[in-house]
Amino acid sequence: MVSVAKAQVALVDDHPLFRQGLAMAVGCEPDLEVVGQAGNAREALDLARSRPIDIAVVDILMPSMSGISLASELHESQPDCKILGLSVIDEPGLIADMLRAHASGYAFKTQAMTEILDAIRQVLGGIRYLPPSAPRAASSWCRVVRTSAARPPRRSAPESCSAGCRAARRGPSLASSRSGSTAASNGR
Repeated sequence: MVSVAKAQVALVDDHPLFRQGLAMAVGCEPDLEVVGQAGNAREALDLARSRPIDIAVVDILMPSMSGISLASELHESQPDCKILGLSVIDEPGLIADMLRAHASGYAFKTQAMTEILDAIRQVLGGIRYLPPSAPRAASSWCRVVRTSAARPPRRSAPESCSAGCRAARRGPSLASSRSGSTAASNGR
């Protein structure tokens, strides 16, 4: 039997219950492995200095250092490490700040666990992720994607933009009006 390398996942959140629950879910996935958990930025940076990380799932609001500042520092420490912002905050300006700080995507803690796991996989696969339930942030987010990739502005959504971002740019639809899921994923 061929052994497939698992993606190395670090979880950074100051709420232990949420972090541990996410760790349990990630740990059950055959292609993902939690290699460390951190309750604050200092712990996360220590973890990043001690081992390679494929993706860090980072809360945006934490004591002593924000997830935005941490994302920048993680990028400096491990440029190949992907970063997924994860928060209850749906403020477009903060989401854009997180993405400017080298996060490759942003998910909400209010999403279903399957959607968060999908977000992790999309970011690992090089796809910038924004949940379908974030249409008001999508315009800012897509501008950040174009700017951060040093591409000239264009009228359509970037190729690397997730389906949720493209759907949000088109406007409200059945898919974006459903809470926490898309019509396609529900088979409807």
